[in-house]
Amino acid sequence: MEYHQHTYILDRTEGTVAVLLDMADDTVLEIPFADLPCGSHEGCVLHLCGGLWSLDPEAEENRRRAMQNRLEMLLKKK
Repeated sequence: MEYHQHTYILDRTEGTVAVLLDMADDTVLEIPFADLPCGSHEGCVLHLCGGLWSLDPEAEENRRRAMQNRLEMLLKKK
């Protein structure tokens, strides 16, 4: 059986609900926060494959670095 991997960003938590953004199409997925892996936090990158969640700290760091670079470029333009 072939599984497709989906990649999400943990946008925020609302009580016990995790609000995730699908990186492919910006759709929103709401699931119980307790279903996510230990260590999940706002801004983390998560993969869902075959019903199993996993954290991707390297992708999270790359994303943060890219956002920081964009911010620095915008501030230099002022």
